Amino acid sequence: TVTVSPDDPKTPADAMPDNPAKKFPAGVAASDLNKTITRTIILHLPDQTTKTIKQQVTFQRKAIVDEVSGAIDYQAWTVKKDDSADFASVAASDFADQLTEAQRAGLVGYTPTLPAPALKVQQSDQDSTFDISYTANPQKAGLILVDDDAQGAQLKALTANGKFGQAIDFSQKGQSLADLIAVLARQHYLVNSTATDNFDYQTGANYQADDAKNQFVIHFVHEKIPTQRTATITRTVHYQYENGQLADEDQVAQQVVTQTGEKDLVTNQEHYDQRWSANVAFAAGRLPSYV
Repeated sequence: TVTVSPDDPKTPADAMPDNPAKKFPAGVAASDLNKTITRTIILHLPDQTTKTIKQQVTFQRKAIVDEVSGAIDYQAWTVKKDDSADFASVAASDFADQLTEAQRAGLVGYTPTLPAPALKVQQSDQDSTFDISYTANPQKAGLILVDDDAQGAQLKALTANGKFGQAIDFSQKGQSLADLIAVLARQHYLVNSTATDNFDYQTGANYQADDAKNQFVIHFVHEKIPTQRTATITRTVHYQYENGQLADEDQVAQQVVTQTGEKDLVTNQEHYDQRWSANVAFAAGRLPSYV
């Protein structure tokens, strides 16, 4: 007999050492005496790229070949020297040295799935693949609508829930934010275009990793229309003698003045300027003739 080691396999082209006229049988090639089992861990990054870590162990066995009959007696499988059949657990953090700075920064707002578990490998096992991916974190957003003409009184408070990176949707019971603003406009609440911190509801925003950055405000003011009021100023001059007898007919003069202002269509209150349209001035009265 001859012992064939896994590090020195034979093929049917090789002659027997003690019986050169006879060739080795099939079954003692490298693939018959060596078996490598691989577990590939694939990390799927948020930027749609992947990174891999491979774990491998090689099992080996010897074969005793009868040089006359060619019969093969396989020995037990053993783990190759310096290999280990114990695969360690692999987590997303184990890929850190493979990531660029930009890729590491891109992990903010995401949580990796479970790590590949520790594994005791058997010779009968097959190659396997384990996937680790990142899922967007749950986030919360808030939006308050305030009335700047009522010292910042709150008109409405909206909340939204979603995932990091998703568009924030402040719809409530089927009513979009734009629809709500349109309803408020019909109630004479107008978006205050001079406010510098207004949430841009037309463009929208995406969830940030820090919920403090997912808090917004929209300022409103009351719709107002011009209004005016008039007043009639009357001057009456009476002419009479010292004895009380009328000396002449009364002289009556009138002047109409106007005061402008605005009407708040939310409160229905009117506010007027302090000044009237003109100063009231009457011409000098006519003195009656004395007899």
